[in-house]
Amino acid sequence: MERVFEVVRNVNPDVEFLLTVSPVALAATATENNVLVANNYSKSTLRSVAGYLSESYHWVHYFPSYDLITGVNSGIALYEPNQRSVHPDTVDIVMEKFMTEMLDLSPDAIDPDEKEDYEQNASVKQRVFEQRICEESMLEDFSR
Repeated sequence: MERVFEVVRNVNPDVEFLLTVSPVALAATATENNVLVANNYSKSTLRSVAGYLSESYHWVHYFPSYDLITGVNSGIALYEPNQRSVHPDTVDIVMEKFMTEMLDLSPDAIDPDEKEDYEQNASVKQRVFEQRICEESMLEDFSR
């Protein structure tokens, strides 16, 4: 990962990285271990590395999607009945946190004319999210 950082930052020294660990469990393993053991090992290793990298480099950030799903017992259905797929309501909660924390798409950052719609309508949130990403990409293109 550090080699990837080096190569990419040689091309664009201002680039920042966002790391996360998927909360979706492994379905199988190529090891001799049970898939539960392999999953736990895999996720804990990835989380440790992501934590190390985000603490070591100020331009590497960690978003806790894994931590939000696996470290919380909020009373909502976190996973689908197959205990592998994350429940859509939980995905919405994590994405709301992502938009608020990582992209500053909190209701306070939204145009006042759209604020009520934003707070009540997932399609408006998606449009604002996509617009923000497109605007950031466009600004990056002009700054080169």
